[in-house]
Amino acid sequence: MKKFTIIGVLLILSAATVWSDSMDLNKCVQTALNQNISLMIATEKIKVEQKNDNWGNAGFLPVLSLSGYQTESLKDVDYIYQSGSETSRSGSDSSQTFIGLTAQFVLFDGLGSFHRLSKQKQMIIRTQIEARIQAESIVMDIITNYYEYLQLKELIKITSDNLQISSERLDRLKQKSKLGDVSQLDYLEAKVELDDDRLKLSAQQYDLSVRKRELEYLTGIQNIVFDSQQEHSIREYKLSALMTEAQRRNAGLQLKKVQRELSYIEANLIIASLYPQVSFEYEYSDSHSQSESGFMKTNKSRGGSYSVAANMNLFNGFRDMTQLANVESGQKILDFELKDLEKILLKNMTNLFYKLQLSKEQITIDAHTIEQSRKTYQKAQELFELGQLTQIELKEYQLQLNETRYTAVKHKYQAILNEWELIRLSGQLLARF
Repeated sequence: MKKFTIIGVLLILSAATVWSDSMDLNKCVQTALNQNISLMIATEKIKVEQKNDNWGNAGFLPVLSLSGYQTESLKDVDYIYQSGSETSRSGSDSSQTFIGLTAQFVLFDGLGSFHRLSKQKQMIIRTQIEARIQAESIVMDIITNYYEYLQLKELIKITSDNLQISSERLDRLKQKSKLGDVSQLDYLEAKVELDDDRLKLSAQQYDLSVRKRELEYLTGIQNIVFDSQQEHSIREYKLSALMTEAQRRNAGLQLKKVQRELSYIEANLIIASLYPQVSFEYEYSDSHSQSESGFMKTNKSRGGSYSVAANMNLFNGFRDMTQLANVESGQKILDFELKDLEKILLKNMTNLFYKLQLSKEQITIDAHTIEQSRKTYQKAQELFELGQLTQIELKEYQLQLNETRYTAVKHKYQAILNEWELIRLSGQLLARF
């Protein structure tokens, strides 16, 4: 499994809030990945899991503890012995010093230490995949807004051309209506078409500003300027190759597989807890005590002792067995979800693949249609010069050409977005940047 290191992505570009040059898609993505707060949080989560991944947390290393104390006392002592004699002492001084070092080491825990070590490594992989999913979501947001912005730029130009044609047409009809050469209905229809084009242009300009603000938010750059000259060529793909990559690299599939692996480890940890835990303990101590009263004036001892202990839980109300049964049920659910996710992925990628092929064919047809419409319009211009077409009829041919261009632009950018979604599903999105 190819691991995604979010730290590497975040170091691609230094933080920036102002960009003097025009921004292409690659710069937008790099800047956004560098400045996104959720990815910074994901990076810290990865660091936490990496720190947790050690032999000590897994339980392989011994536990060392040091203890010590020093006590002093000053007391008045009165002793009465069985023989009847008495002893009294005022201000009897006594002290005791102790220092001890204890080492505990688990000799056997049902292989629980090995399972905990495996869990730590899987947790790192899981947080990396979760960070990758976040990054892919951000990148797709940028791609969608970026190409919709470029699409709107082209559509606004076409709509502006149509608006000019509608305005000129209305002016001509207005002049003719004064002479009585045009019906009131034709004049009103032309006025409605002009208003429709104005509303359409206003809506497109608003959508354009929304896309720009969204990209400024995602990249953290104010007054962003985009490279509208960037060309995108749709590549050739094979569905079988894309599916192979998706099985290996799709983030959703990878996350589900890691979740399933973690459930297996969790089951093994529960099983390990059913075995006896055997531990070894060694203690070294040094103690010294002295007293001005009592039978012994001083007492010194130093040395070590060791013990081997076994602990086994014989009965805990079937809690372990219940947990194990629940984990096994969770494993089955994850298996079902993984199979379902694979089917959904196959369905979505197949639909997108053939939709992309259809879009490529449509783009080819659109190019041919535009060429034919352009030739038709040029022919209409020749007829207009010869006086065989009116100016209104000539403008109708121009509107038809613009409508063909409008449809072609929509088809082109839809195909581009379909391609990027197909790339994301195949698990290759971040590799493109």
